[in-house]
Amino acid sequence: MTAQPKLQPREATAPQLINVLHSPKRIRVKFGGRVIADSRNVLVLRSNHFLPIYFFPLAAVDQSTLKPSKQG
Repeated sequence: MTAQPKLQPREATAPQLINVLHSPKRIRVKFGGRVIADSRNVLVLRSNHFLPIYFFPLAAVDQSTLKPSKQG
């Protein structure tokens, strides 16, 4: 298992940079040997000092693996 990167909070004076781009590659999410999501039509949100966030079309996600969050 690889070590998690140490992310630092964004400096109050640093400009907030946000980019949303189409991924140029196919993105596949596997968990426990099972494919959870697979698509060539993924949006990637990138922000300075934070890890990227991937947005999949709902049709590309195995919805049987989803459940509501406890936060409602």
